[in-house]
Amino acid sequence: MKNVSVIIPAHNEEERIGEVIDRLNQTKNKPEIIVVNNCSTDRTEEFAKAKGANVVRCDTRGKGHAMEEGLKHAQGNIIMFVDGDLEIYNDDIISAMTEPITNGEAEFTKSAYEREGGRVTELVAKPLLELLFFLELLLPLLLVLFILLSKYI
Repeated sequence: MKNVSVIIPAHNEEERIGEVIDRLNQTKNKPEIIVVNNCSTDRTEEFAKAKGANVVRCDTRGKGHAMEEGLKHAQGNIIMFVDGDLEIYNDDIISAMTEPITNGEAEFTKSAYEREGGRVTELVAKPLLELLFFLELLLPLLLVLFILLSKYI
């Protein structure tokens, strides 16, 4: 199997990071595990180091920045991103995600799981979509109203 680098962007994940690293280490092919401490104010870095992860710091807050920083340090031929706070990983998530790549069946894999919408989804995306949907319904009515009123103006 090709070398796998697992990058874990982490911001204040001390409660879960150790369990995530333990689960990743249960795989049959040991990965390079890089935890990117993304401006944590808790003991995320300390806990990750205690579990044997390579810890790097990203001083620009944001998951995308942390992912990019992790890429700078990754040595593997296959890069895998894993959230630092999930508890849903199967016994060998690394093999499950990388075997389609190493077997030549895929160039990219992505896992999925069910959860409630995140902050961005709930606070921004859904309200914007509802507004756009409302405007889509309202626009034809406004157009008709404009046409009717323009006859009297």
